[in-house]
Amino acid sequence: MTNCTGCGAQVRPDDRFCGACGWNLEKGDGAKRKPTGNRLRWIIGGILALIVLAALIDRPDTSSPPSPSASLASLDESAALPEKLPGWSYSSGTDEMSGKTWNVASVTSDNIVQLAPPYSGGSDVRMNVRQHPRHGTDVYFVLSSGQLLCRSYDGCSAMVRFDDAAPRKIRMNGASDHSSDTVFVASPADFIARLKKAKKVVVSLEIYQGGEPNFTFQTEGLKWPPE
Repeated sequence: MTNCTGCGAQVRPDDRFCGACGWNLEKGDGAKRKPTGNRLRWIIGGILALIVLAALIDRPDTSSPPSPSASLASLDESAALPEKLPGWSYSSGTDEMSGKTWNVASVTSDNIVQLAPPYSGGSDVRMNVRQHPRHGTDVYFVLSSGQLLCRSYDGCSAMVRFDDAAPRKIRMNGASDHSSDTVFVASPADFIARLKKAKKVVVSLEIYQGGEPNFTFQTEGLKWPPE
């Protein structure tokens, strides 16, 4: 056995070409033998195997392909607004100034109203009953989008109806910080007393460039004062 002068692999004395690198052992000029026969088939097979392997690597995972309808359902679910549940929600916390507890009971109107731009998209109202160690007990309404017409210095009025009773006109006050989306009931004690007995309350509030729409609240089961 001798060594190939091209790559150093062992070759037989009667070999014309190196089996490892194809070096021309007779001429010693580095000429490679042309791949023929089985060797050519092995080379072609290797190339095809590399092509198939590359295709498998680049192919996306299709073990559980999402259907178009499933994708659309997912998009619709993520974009959908959360379902508005009827009834009261409660929150509480500690006033850092006094160190005492505040409590709020809230309920959102069943309906929304459509307002002119830039308040397009529908607006609802949230009714809040609040007990605060520094501010006392209040009832106030917050419009989600738009402006309520009620000045803080001279107040306003609103119509309210508890269940099937006759509508009543009540006095309202604007927010002391001049927030245009909030109004306060001027006589909260009487309002809360009626509210605790009512299953449904309808309130009409004046909105800037939106008239005086009615907002309906499901108010049954108010727990007040909070335990």
